[in-house]
Amino acid sequence: LRRFSSNPHFPAKKTPFTCLTKSATLVVPRSLYTPRRNEETMNALTRRSSVLAKSALRRFSSNGMDFMKADHGKIGTNMYHVINNVTLFVTPLAFILPQGYTMPIDLALNVLFPIHGHIGLNYVVTDYLPKIFPASFFPAARIAVAGLTGITFLGLLKLNLMGPGLTATLKSLWKKPKEESE
Repeated sequence: LRRFSSNPHFPAKKTPFTCLTKSATLVVPRSLYTPRRNEETMNALTRRSSVLAKSALRRFSSNGMDFMKADHGKIGTNMYHVINNVTLFVTPLAFILPQGYTMPIDLALNVLFPIHGHIGLNYVVTDYLPKIFPASFFPAARIAVAGLTGITFLGLLKLNLMGPGLTATLKSLWKKPKEESE
């Protein structure tokens, strides 16, 4: 069990209890068993929950993925590399399959391409924008990248659902155009 003794506001006290056949030690913050006025107890609990919330936010932002800063954190970087490998396999597969079987792959690529582009463009914003623009320009650039990602997703979705599909559109680039006879 976790001890809260590292926090000066919550010195810990070990309290033994028995659970079925095993005995264990429960660590209870002093604010929960010391008789105090209600305001002091609420302030102590509020401080503790605030510390926990800040800790969770710090942990999420350092290890997690923030959509607007998709290039920061382990999840964003890992997702970028996984999507890169998946698209390297799935894209040629879409070209090999016959026309009627490409719809699920088109929809998968509809999600993968914009996410891959979004994370990649956030890398560009982080690496190259400081050389050209001041730091106050970063939020606007990240909003523009998010807008571009949304527009790309919706455009590919419209192409896949209302048009010939992503694969058929790309295959048509290698077809000879039909000659019109007059």
